[in-house]
Amino acid sequence: MAALGTAITPAAATTAPCCYNRHPRSHITARRNRVASARRLDLCASSSPAVTAPDIPDEALVEPLVAPAPETKLRKLACPICYYPLASSSDQLDDATSLECPTCKKCYPNKQDYWDLTVSVGSTEYSESMPVATELFRTPLVSFLYERGWRQNFIWGGFPGLEREFEMAKTYLKPTIGGTIVDASCGSGLFSRLFIKSGLYSLVVALDFSENMLKQCNQYIKQENISDEYAFGHYV
Repeated sequence: MAALGTAITPAAATTAPCCYNRHPRSHITARRNRVASARRLDLCASSSPAVTAPDIPDEALVEPLVAPAPETKLRKLACPICYYPLASSSDQLDDATSLECPTCKKCYPNKQDYWDLTVSVGSTEYSESMPVATELFRTPLVSFLYERGWRQNFIWGGFPGLEREFEMAKTYLKPTIGGTIVDASCGSGLFSRLFIKSGLYSLVVALDFSENMLKQCNQYIKQENISDEYAFGHYV
């Protein structure tokens, strides 16, 4: 440290000889020592003593365990208007009489065979004309005949057949196994029942605009003694 003090005094700096703008060897050595010492000082200044944390009881470090509210099957259904989960007084399909949206307060009734999730439910002023093909599948006769010969005609249109179609669907939907599957425009529930029987999904939701198709689907469910891990929805 004495060498560092001598090198930076004004007197020493003014009497140092100059030779072709090059400093004498002793002056260069002094500057190197000064830089090295300054670096050591910076390093020492950046250090700090270790801080010992106060003793904290183990009980204070343990977060309280709060059991989350169980997610019911019906809460997987959403309001078609604002898309918020619907609320019900019961998780049992037979006990709940209606579902209500906690946001817009719209109620969707239980029609015994299905849940009416149409936007116009309960309205007497809303009317909309539907295409002829849509209205055709809403008739009781077509719903009754759909799996009794009507669906078999699809093979003539180039469809590979029920078993092959189901295998193709399982391959395509493989990343979603274990979750909830929605069979939109389910008809009489031909594929809905196959997905339920496969046990690949935690919940199968069958949706269709035809009330009679959903009634027929529910009848097949009961006839085949399939588990009640499903939900029917009439939608628009």
